[in-house]
Amino acid sequence: MNQNNPNSPRILMVCRQASGGIRRHLQILCEELPNRGFNLQLAAPEPLSISNVPSISRYTLSIGSGGYGMDILSALQLTPIARHNDLIYGHGVRGGFVAAITGLLSKRPVIATIHNQPPDSRLARSVLSFLGKRCRFVIAVSHAVAADLATKIPADKLRTIPNGIRSLPFLTDGDIRARKSEIGVDPDRPLIMSVGRIAPEKNMIATVRTMPMIWRTFPDMVLVIVGDGPNRGELEAEVKMLAERSRQIILTGFREDARYFIGAADVLVIPSTQEGQGLAALEAMDAQVPVVAFAVGGIPETVLDGRTGLLVPPNDLDAMAKAIVKLIGSADLRRQLGSEGRCRVRDSYSVVQMMESTITTIREALSPTH
Repeated sequence: MNQNNPNSPRILMVCRQASGGIRRHLQILCEELPNRGFNLQLAAPEPLSISNVPSISRYTLSIGSGGYGMDILSALQLTPIARHNDLIYGHGVRGGFVAAITGLLSKRPVIATIHNQPPDSRLARSVLSFLGKRCRFVIAVSHAVAADLATKIPADKLRTIPNGIRSLPFLTDGDIRARKSEIGVDPDRPLIMSVGRIAPEKNMIATVRTMPMIWRTFPDMVLVIVGDGPNRGELEAEVKMLAERSRQIILTGFREDARYFIGAADVLVIPSTQEGQGLAALEAMDAQVPVVAFAVGGIPETVLDGRTGLLVPPNDLDAMAKAIVKLIGSADLRRQLGSEGRCRVRDSYSVVQMMESTITTIREALSPTH
């Protein structure tokens, strides 16, 4: 089957403005589902950068920019389109909410994927309980996210399906030097990198604050932070406080090709205070780059401490700096952790595994006997 087969199941996918791991997950679904026999339509705000998928039809939807009342209006607008689909598939709490309302109004089955640990608020709990009633299934991207959902979503409706990624080719030493140069880093200097949205939960400022401790041992260390977001100004101010040393910290802003540069780093640092799964960690592991991260959310499921990276207690900057110094000081340890990380991605986090589980869930949701 293919996207043009009128008898193929029709899926309306709903999401709010997405970046980082959620956007990359959506990209894979938009590429893979049509190839596996589904007609797919995407309802999302513009711009939502999902590239190289010409067969996907798009519907511009206002979602997540106002309160939940505005999301209900969006669901009302989406309902006539939903009636031409067989399944509504929401992403995130807000996308799931709009999908659930749309499914209720159009009398269509609904599934939703929750990508991050939801906020602990009365409103969020109410919305999740509503999803538990209206959705055929709710997918969590990690056991940590599933544990947070377990009190709101019935056990028989809750599925855990980790994100999967496509492995990229190995980088040669020449590739690594060239990519360092592309982002303004001397190829002979050690490089640590953080990749993600510059927002409170991603806590990028913590990586900057570890640098004075790291420079005591490795004075030529360079930090590159790839990403953008609402806390960009605060982060820039923190960097300026380092005076002359600020030149050893590079803020690239958002880059569509962020994954392309991860392989140039000696260590990927994930300073998040909450993390649903940690897709950047998977991408680093695939590139044989060891990870240093706070042990929060789904990170300990993704990064095996002492095997594919080093985990430290949440918000312990001293422990994080020591872990980075330990890895930078031992090329053998970096190679060991990097090699095992690549194997772990291949064995446990492939796109094939993710899609098989996702399609099984979709087909169960579409079953008239469910």
